[in-house]
Amino acid sequence: MAHIRHKLLLLLAAIVHSSEWTSLPERNWLKRNCKSRHLTKKQEQLCQSKLDHMNYVNLASKNALQECQSQFHSAAWNCTDFQKSRKDTIYGRHAKAGTKETAFITAITSASLVRELAMACRRNLAACKCGSSGMFYQAAPFHLPPGTEWDRCGDNIGYAKTFARQFVDIADMEAYGESEKCLRAVNDRSPDADKLCHFFKKKGRIEKEKIHHRIAKLKMNLHNSDAGRNTVERTKKVTCKCHGMSGSCNQKTCWHDVADIRTIGNVLKEKYDSSQRIKLSVKKRHTVGGHIVEEVELKDPNTREKRKVLPDDDLWWIQKSPNFCKPDRKKNILGTSERECDPKSEGDNGCKKMCCGRGYYKEQFKVIEECNCEFKWCCQIECEQCEVTKKVYKCK
Repeated sequence: MAHIRHKLLLLLAAIVHSSEWTSLPERNWLKRNCKSRHLTKKQEQLCQSKLDHMNYVNLASKNALQECQSQFHSAAWNCTDFQKSRKDTIYGRHAKAGTKETAFITAITSASLVRELAMACRRNLAACKCGSSGMFYQAAPFHLPPGTEWDRCGDNIGYAKTFARQFVDIADMEAYGESEKCLRAVNDRSPDADKLCHFFKKKGRIEKEKIHHRIAKLKMNLHNSDAGRNTVERTKKVTCKCHGMSGSCNQKTCWHDVADIRTIGNVLKEKYDSSQRIKLSVKKRHTVGGHIVEEVELKDPNTREKRKVLPDDDLWWIQKSPNFCKPDRKKNILGTSERECDPKSEGDNGCKKMCCGRGYYKEQFKVIEECNCEFKWCCQIECEQCEVTKKVYKCK
């Protein structure tokens, strides 16, 4: 019985990934003591101890999806929502594939959670309040002009990053620990290897390449999640309120605000566009006792030396993106047939790129719109109803 229970726990750790929490239903799940197939046991425990945080978790998930769809609305992959029931995950297989798209999903969801919690702390979240004291003290910027009072009670980014790291990274940290135990057991030829490595067996044989790839993907997820959180920190802004007579603004009070989700999304989209594939490298060494120790590292392909410290705000991926041109239901790919495109554009929304060489066709239809509007004293605007011909171009 214990052997079967361990297999189930290992399988769960492998399935529940870092972005799984974004698939939590918006209502009623909290009434079941935070029980959800989209959370690990430790995430459920954290949920139970921080129940007042969970509405912001749901809001962060919703805003992250909307921003992802906005950033990629004109691309072949448009961040489709695949959640048709409570069992489904929002981003489908793309959230755990190890591709550029996985990197963006992980970063934007993590960033959105930090943003929502930071604002909630300043407004009414009892556990943290505003960022004014203790380990989350917010020092004044150096460039404030004379006559400016610094209000330390801004959005509490420090607390939000700490909670987001605990809540989001738990799933990947658990899976990482299990994968490391499995790898050590295989190298030590331990009799526990079969029990620890059930998820990595194929036709009765444990495949070390799968273990290496799994560890690399988990490291990638943890890095990209951190990159999203750091982006919120780096895009924060100084907001001020004037106090002078007649609006002269001789005196003002300033504080830190998080940036809007569009600004954060734009920064992460730029990082997505400039991101590069990272190769995994397995470093072996022999211990005094004759054991083999393997360490899976992420290696920059542009240099022969492994980077000791990865840039903490870049996005990293280890697997090429699939072909999004043709539909593949098993991979949650809808294809680009019937997608609207712009025949004059050379970008992602251009018909040449969007339609993947299949060509496109034109649709014309008529709509009724208001036109010839005039202002009538006082105080109305009167318009005529005009029939207008619209044209759209769609991929074959």
